[in-house]
Amino acid sequence: MNILVSPWAATPPGVTSAVRKSHTTAMLLLRCPDAKIRIFDLGWKKAKVDEFPLWVHIGQVIMSIGTKLQNKEHVIEAVHRAKFKFPGHQKIHISKK
Repeated sequence: MNILVSPWAATPPGVTSAVRKSHTTAMLLLRCPDAKIRIFDLGWKKAKVDEFPLWVHIGQVIMSIGTKLQNKEHVIEAVHRAKFKFPGHQKIHISKK
């Protein structure tokens, strides 16, 4: 069971043209107001926008789960709830294996 990125996925919040340019972090922090400086909580550490992977390719697998057939309904519900943790649209693909 995989979560795939849809071709109609929205741009993640916090992605600006200033981040994509080759400016240093210090110059970026001087020009941006506090609302545009985003800190992401990765669980065991904090990451700034430059360190966080913001983009994935369309069709790329974000999450893959292996389970028994008897737990299929519970896993589908868990993956459906996990989709809300990612910006944009995701599809759930259930393999035939």
